[in-house]
Amino acid sequence: MKLLFITDYTEQFAYRLLRGIIDYSSNTEPWVVCKMPADYKRQLGIKGVVKWALKWKADVVIGQFSPDDDVTLFRKNGIVALAQDYINKFDTIPNITADYQRTGEMAADHFLSRGFQHFGFFGYNGVCWSDERRDGFLGRLRQAGYKDRVHV
Repeated sequence: MKLLFITDYTEQFAYRLLRGIIDYSSNTEPWVVCKMPADYKRQLGIKGVVKWALKWKADVVIGQFSPDDDVTLFRKNGIVALAQDYINKFDTIPNITADYQRTGEMAADHFLSRGFQHFGFFGYNGVCWSDERRDGFLGRLRQAGYKDRVHV
């Protein structure tokens, strides 16, 4: 199995994801993993990455893809692709994701249980994981009657 992994390697999530993949492969069948920096994908463009993956004979690509990346090109060329949460989730390929809305709800529950009455949320607009955390956080606070005491 040959895996092309395209991500920002300075992030702890990417490091842990890769560590989990390597641990899994050591217990099943050995995988060959090629780490491609996200900046290299930006330089090549998605068509260039597909061309590179075909030349390398990749079976699977996991990556941080942008909304304008035509990720269907991988499947059209016989390569399985999975999207690591980055900017948005994809409908055309599986996403490696988490329950970010629930994460936001848990954060709100934490502050509510400690008696806080004024709240703030700092995040990044237009990024799926941050937007969903915000929505869960605000939703839980609204349920608790604090819709006018939240700064976003």
